[in-house]
Amino acid sequence: EPTGMRSIFQNLIENALKYGRPDGPRWVNISCKGNANGGWVFSVADNGIGMSQALADRALEPFQTGPSGQASTGVGLFLVNRIVLNHGGSTSIQSALGKGTEIRFTIAPTLLERV
Repeated sequence: EPTGMRSIFQNLIENALKYGRPDGPRWVNISCKGNANGGWVFSVADNGIGMSQALADRALEPFQTGPSGQASTGVGLFLVNRIVLNHGGSTSIQSALGKGTEIRFTIAPTLLERV
C-alpha cells in the first residue's frame, strides 16, 4: 500500500504547512517508533495555529472545516483516518489554539511488510 502511505503523509504535511504560523519560523516534526504489537506509531507535529480540542475531536469526521474559517474541504483528515482504519490502525489528534497540532497514527506490521 505505498499509495496509501503516501496519501497519509501528503495530507498531514500539507495541513501542517497550510495551517502554519503566520509569523515566525515554522517547523514540522515527523517521527516513528515501534509499539508493543510489532507495529509502528507515526507522529506528524507542527507549531502552527492549532485548533480547539473540540474541533480536533471531530476533525477525523468528513466535512469538518479548518480552524478560524481557513479554507478547507474537510476531507483530508477523514481520508487519512480511513486509510489507517482499513489497515487495523488508529488515529488521534492533540491540538491547542496557537500552540500547534500533533497527529499520531498506528500502522499494523502487516501493512509495512507490503510497502
